[in-house]
Amino acid sequence: LDKTVHDYKLQRYAFAEDAKMKDHLNDSLDIEIRKLSSDTSSLRSSLRDAIREYESERNKLMIIEENLNKKSNLIDDLNDEQKKKEKEIDSLRSSLYEKQKRLAQLENMIDKNKEELNKLKKIINDALQSFDDSELNVYLKDGKVYVAMEEKLLFKTGSSTIDSRGKEAIIKLGKILEKNTETEILIEGH
Repeated sequence: LDKTVHDYKLQRYAFAEDAKMKDHLNDSLDIEIRKLSSDTSSLRSSLRDAIREYESERNKLMIIEENLNKKSNLIDDLNDEQKKKEKEIDSLRSSLYEKQKRLAQLENMIDKNKEELNKLKKIINDALQSFDDSELNVYLKDGKVYVAMEEKLLFKTGSSTIDSRGKEAIIKLGKILEKNTETEILIEGH
């Protein structure tokens, strides 16, 4: 009986030790559970923050993508506009080239016209050189040759009959104009 009691005491002691260990293990597990619970709570909070940050970054990225699309469309529009402007410039260059050619032709025609006018002036001057500047004057003005005859060359004072010197000047001028059939003439007087 003593032995059984002793065995029971040993067992009781072993059970008590085992119970202490289990209580200690239980306390340790409770601490671990609280720690894991705290970690889980912290991780949930971090996860929520990360999700919010992800959503924020995703929204920013969507805005950036939208802006990029707008800018891409703007670049496409600008490229189209540049192509139109390049075509316009080419057209204007072509037009300018044609106008420069036309201008060169007109300048050439003007030079020829000036040359012809100077020749005509010289011919008239040569033909009428016997008359002095007080009677007759030949000059160029506004692309035209002017021959101005003074009254005293054409008429004697108080007379309406053309003087012989005036007739001579008119006949010489008439002969020159007969040879230059392309020349337009305008006669003014009273």
